[in-house]
Amino acid sequence: MANTLESLSGTTKVAAHNSSVDLVDKSPLQAYQAASFSQIVDLGRIRMNEVILSDDTVAIKVGDLNKEILVFSGAARTKDLPNAAGIISSLGLENDNEVIEFLIINNGSGALTLTKGTGTTAQGPNSTADDNLIITNGKVGKFIIRRTASDAITIYRVNNEA
Repeated sequence: MANTLESLSGTTKVAAHNSSVDLVDKSPLQAYQAASFSQIVDLGRIRMNEVILSDDTVAIKVGDLNKEILVFSGAARTKDLPNAAGIISSLGLENDNEVIEFLIINNGSGALTLTKGTGTTAQGPNSTADDNLIITNGKVGKFIIRRTASDAITIYRVNNEA
């Protein structure tokens, strides 16, 4: 019998069954591990939203970060990231150490340089002395934003592709 997920919403326990393992009354994470990818997607638990960034110097919006995948296809550009206060309030980072993550895919002909906003620290590969983050053309940047205080965040570059 194929994996089945009966319910995940509003519960701490789910009923899921696998041909070799019975997952009745297991946690959602345990059920996810046993379920097929298509079943999880069908439940709407994985979002793969993207936004196309404009080929200009217009700042990246907080709502763009919430899309999780940002695609850039222009010439070499510098774009500002939102300030920490805007990210914290708009993305609902209510407590210190809460995080969101996003990807930037650079399909453009030149590097995309991200400048940090007020209240932001940047760390990780391809961050410069002034905390700019660079994604060279043909590469993907994976980032995690972590709330570090009520008015401060750190953006971590977590992959080593330039």
